[in-house]
Amino acid sequence: MVGPALVALPLLYQAAGWLWPTLAILVFGLLTSLASCFLCEAMSCVIGNAMFQGRIEYATLARFFFGKRGHAIAQIFIVLSLQSINVASIIISSQVLDALVVSVFSSTCGIRLFPSAGFVCVHGPGQALSPFNNDIMLMTCGYAVALVITLPLGFLSLDQNKYVQIFSFAFLLVAVGGWVGTFVAHGLQASYVPVVGKNITNVLATVILSFGMVTTIPSWINEKRKGVRVNSTIISSVITSTIIYVIIGWVGGAAFSFPADTDLLSVIASSLQGGMFIRI
Repeated sequence: MVGPALVALPLLYQAAGWLWPTLAILVFGLLTSLASCFLCEAMSCVIGNAMFQGRIEYATLARFFFGKRGHAIAQIFIVLSLQSINVASIIISSQVLDALVVSVFSSTCGIRLFPSAGFVCVHGPGQALSPFNNDIMLMTCGYAVALVITLPLGFLSLDQNKYVQIFSFAFLLVAVGGWVGTFVAHGLQASYVPVVGKNITNVLATVILSFGMVTTIPSWINEKRKGVRVNSTIISSVITSTIIYVIIGWVGGAAFSFPADTDLLSVIASSLQGGMFIRI
């Protein structure tokens, strides 16, 4: 599951209705499964890698099949794809951590570039995604916390930080369960999520970002244990993600009325429902 799009699904379901986002999630879930399985099949076709005994990365695979020029093009697109997810993840993580700092310490601070440069502090959750609203920030407390947490992990291989990933996935499942419980406790209004909404412009972008896992498949193949069944693992993972996406999108959209410039995390952070644990 790719986090940046997950928190935008309830607003998407309200704006576009449940029909088009659900269809898009099902279609791209199927395409993601097929693309991932075909990518693994292509990796096994590399000479000497029939049982995935070598270390073949995405761009290396492109060089094997398409030559030097294909390798260069693939390298450019893989970097752009990964950075698009990284940037969105960093921004959302920083905003959430700033909201957490506000919840715990009643304020958060940062260096602002616009509309007026300087060091500023805020004492509330704000009216937008960030406690700093629409100000352009150079550095915030939340960004600094995210940097301290993630920077050391960047020096580790996928295998070396596997326990962090296991913990993160377990925590994500707990968070999703807490969110759904909060939604149900708050009360569901089916009228918040029409069959077809008035604004479907963000459906494809949000859903495609939700299934950005394909580029990470070669790295997973290189680190997995020998006895792990590739296709069944990929398909079961995509099915699990698809179910969670639909549940979060519909139930979250039916629980809260989302303003235009908000997402799931900002709404939960500003809500008293669910307590401090659910906000964290």
